[in-house]
Amino acid sequence: AGGSIGSELCRQIHEFAPSELIMLDRDESGLQATQISITGQGLLSGKDTVLADIRDPQVVSDIFRERRPEVVFHAAALKHVSLLGQYPEEAWKTNVLGSLNVLNAAREVGVQTFVNISTDKAANPTTVLGHSKRVAEKLTAWVARQTGRKYVSVRFGNVLGSRGSVLPL
Repeated sequence: AGGSIGSELCRQIHEFAPSELIMLDRDESGLQATQISITGQGLLSGKDTVLADIRDPQVVSDIFRERRPEVVFHAAALKHVSLLGQYPEEAWKTNVLGSLNVLNAAREVGVQTFVNISTDKAANPTTVLGHSKRVAEKLTAWVARQTGRKYVSVRFGNVLGSRGSVLPL
């Protein structure tokens, strides 16, 4: 929820007045910025912000069992092509294993709708980013087939205003 795409999703979802909006991120400053943009306050003391890392399967599972979300938008990812080329294991841990952790937790509690935010670089992957996000898409489709629920991936191209998409000089 603290990233550029996740925070924008939270702001737009908030406009639909869901019974509860749970914003999860491992970046406390990002969470606070998103909370401020929605509520005007950044106290980080309510149930709307959750500080956790999707790389930790037990923590993700515990949160899902406690909160029981019905709809999940999964935007967490590492996405800088050149950096992931240097550290491919980080792409694997976050983009693949982290996504699998969120998918498993969602399946475990019966999430009805799951939207995996992916990238156009997964269409014909030639980079570590593209390959890792393509695996996350395949995992999402696999869980959709297993559960018969609406689990989909949506590919974004370069999004103006998103971190890492266009660098101001």
